[in-house]
Amino acid sequence: MRYLSFMTETCERTAKKHGLSEEIEKLFKKVETDQSVQIWDSFLPTPFIKKDLGKSFRLVCSKHPLEDENIIVIAFLACFPRGGSGEYEKFLNGPEQVLGKLLPEDRVLANYIKSRKEPLPDPFPEPDEIERISLRYP
Repeated sequence: MRYLSFMTETCERTAKKHGLSEEIEKLFKKVETDQSVQIWDSFLPTPFIKKDLGKSFRLVCSKHPLEDENIIVIAFLACFPRGGSGEYEKFLNGPEQVLGKLLPEDRVLANYIKSRKEPLPDPFPEPDEIERISLRYP
């Protein structure tokens, strides 16, 4: 599966509000370059994942597997300050209630994929026989 990044207006707005636009843009590109969000924190069973932005802020995204396209879209939803306003704490107590309305629909993501100017990232190649053996027997 290939990873693509999708930026919501809410994320752009909250990143700008907190002076995090440049850092968010770097993460946006990094997801596609690294083809991974493995070290991000998950909020299972929800689609939400989070990335710490230093000690004071959190980026919350959502994972959207599009099986037909062999793609997982990482939707950048919002940036939250820790403490203070209580927004992030509300999210922790009820992720679906706080950010559920920001989840993009599959058709919106499909249109985004079709309209991208940048080419889709290449998927990682399948491991060869030696790599498969070493993955089974570390």
